[in-house]
Amino acid sequence: MADVSGFPGTTGHVAVNTSCRGCHTAPETGSNLASVFMNIGVSDSPARTRDLPLYTVVEDRTGDTLRSSDPGRAMVTGRWADVGEFKVPGLRGLAARAPYFHNGSAATLRDVVRFYESQSDPRLTAVEEADLTVFLGAL
Repeated sequence: MADVSGFPGTTGHVAVNTSCRGCHTAPETGSNLASVFMNIGVSDSPARTRDLPLYTVVEDRTGDTLRSSDPGRAMVTGRWADVGEFKVPGLRGLAARAPYFHNGSAATLRDVVRFYESQSDPRLTAVEEADLTVFLGAL
């Protein structure tokens, strides 16, 4: 897992992937064939904006608490491990769906690219970052 706390308002973690295909696997749609659920940290309490609700979730066995603007998959399964997880969305028509992420913290596709780039190594060059941003906008 990689720390994504460098992205404004996030403290969560997401599995490091060297390719978008790690989560967005379906050909031509960019959705996920396996219905994979992920938690990238954007529903964590520090990432919450004032217009979003704040839930406090308590783990029955340990008493651990977690504050989140979106309990995510846990609302369906009741599982502590699923708090904040969401189904990986498709990429088709992405440019028309700004702002991005559950909390709207990424205003542009470039912000999305930079969010994921902050978790990967090696980093993209400025040209690669711009190319990827344009590509995502064309889907």
